[in-house]
Amino acid sequence: MNSIFYRVFSRYAFIILILSVVIFLFSFTIIRTNHINTLSSSLENLAISLEDRVLELIRQKDYSQLDAFVKEKGKHINARITVIRKDGVVLADSEADPAVMENHRDRPEIMESITGRIGRSVRFSTTVQTEMLYIAMPLLQNSDITAVLRLSLFLEDINTLLATLRNRFLMITLIFIAVAMVLAFYFARDLSKPIKELVSTSRRIAEETLDITYQDNPQNEITFLANNFDEMAAQITRLFAKTNRQKEELRAVISAIQEAVVVLNPEGKISLYNNSFASLAKRNNLKHVPIEDVLPDKFTTLLRHVNQENRYYTREIELDGQIYLCSLNCLKTRKEIVVLLHNVTELKNLRQMKRDFIANVSHELRTPLTSIKGFIETLLEDENPETTRYLNIIKRNTDRLIHIVEDLLILSEMEKRDFTLKIDTLNPVHLIENVSSIFKQKMEAKGLELILNLPDHLPSLEADEFKLEQLFVNLIDNAVKYTETGSITISARADETSIYFSIADTGIGIPEDDLNRIFERFYVVDKSRSRRVGGTGLGLSIVKHIVLLHQGYISVNSEKKKGTEFLITLPLRHTTLLT
Repeated sequence: MNSIFYRVFSRYAFIILILSVVIFLFSFTIIRTNHINTLSSSLENLAISLEDRVLELIRQKDYSQLDAFVKEKGKHINARITVIRKDGVVLADSEADPAVMENHRDRPEIMESITGRIGRSVRFSTTVQTEMLYIAMPLLQNSDITAVLRLSLFLEDINTLLATLRNRFLMITLIFIAVAMVLAFYFARDLSKPIKELVSTSRRIAEETLDITYQDNPQNEITFLANNFDEMAAQITRLFAKTNRQKEELRAVISAIQEAVVVLNPEGKISLYNNSFASLAKRNNLKHVPIEDVLPDKFTTLLRHVNQENRYYTREIELDGQIYLCSLNCLKTRKEIVVLLHNVTELKNLRQMKRDFIANVSHELRTPLTSIKGFIETLLEDENPETTRYLNIIKRNTDRLIHIVEDLLILSEMEKRDFTLKIDTLNPVHLIENVSSIFKQKMEAKGLELILNLPDHLPSLEADEFKLEQLFVNLIDNAVKYTETGSITISARADETSIYFSIADTGIGIPEDDLNRIFERFYVVDKSRSRRVGGTGLGLSIVKHIVLLHQGYISVNSEKKKGTEFLITLPLRHTTLLT
């Protein structure tokens, strides 16, 4: 039996029974506790009223009169009165002979009252062989506790009263449960009846029987819901049609994209692709085909890398002699990967032609420039002042051209696809100290201070030592050129994965508008000053290439007339990039 009526009624019945039992138990416990608390307060008040007379008889040491007094008062107040000395000896008792009573010092209420508080206890009395409520009040003489006045009541009467209350409360609870069960029965029946009608109606809608009519039904809300089933069915049909139309439009847009597009499910199988990807794969019917059956192993390695990092990724891959810019993006909600393959072969060829042109021109220029420089140095041996001045100008510009050519050759070499770093394990502290020593004479000539903040125990670094030397030479050389007063500070620190370098100066700084372009080739912030100090505009471009080749990151902070700081982050361990 699994009907709506049975499930609703059984749950309501269970809740009613649980609540009734909990309320009964807690209410009875609260009533008993409050009644005992009230009796305790009454006993405390009685003890206070007897305190003066008991203390007077104790001071007089008239214990026989004290015993007679408590026996008389005990009959009048219908409570047992006991006077106990501080050491536990019973001095007087309204129900028994104190001479034969045992020492009471270990009674819990007596122990508590000796500490200066009013003791309270509900326990079984061994003297009168029944359960009793005890209140013990300390009696003070000259701020010292002399004795304890204890009043107690038999709990038999209380338990009888509570039993009566419990029976009455149980009867009320049973009546409440019965009424609640009846109400739950009618509620479950009234709720299940229209729901059964709705189930029948929905079954007919599923069978495409949409001409539904109803008799008079008092359940207006249910009737309104049922009468809207027709409109709901029509709306669902319209929504399906709209969804299919949008799906076709999306499919047409994806098919029209010239770049190859493919969507992979979490298992690495193709779930969606366009015509360009089918042409690239040279086959059709690619749906549900594993991507490793279509693209080379290098792509599947890249795909595993994206799955591990769960982020956007872009790399170049080679397919059938063509170079593609492969962009992969994870759809976190569906755990799918969207792959876009853009053919950049022509663009790469144009860039390679530009690099080859620059490299060839640089090679062709280097030899005649070297010859010109040699002849100039020969002519400078002539001590004619007029000739020497012009020759120095020619020599300075020739040196600048030679530096440009050398920097272009360095950039061309690093931009080659087959360029590889010569990775060694090196000590970064020794490397910085060696490079900074090159500029010691220049800095002393300008009165600049070199500050090295290098920890004693920096971890070793896997890198190309020659390229890193080139990086620091360019950055320190720039700092020296553009700093007239102050200092140049080189700092380093490391964590578990990376090492962080900082080269800061107190020079002229870089305007904020120029910060985004300083790593571009031939970009110079102050052209006149750059020509004067011999800048080529290629040094920072070389620096950035070296950092990227080491899979690092470089940034710059600068404020005009206050100085510049270059921040470099390099991984401690070198890994081969996926290309």
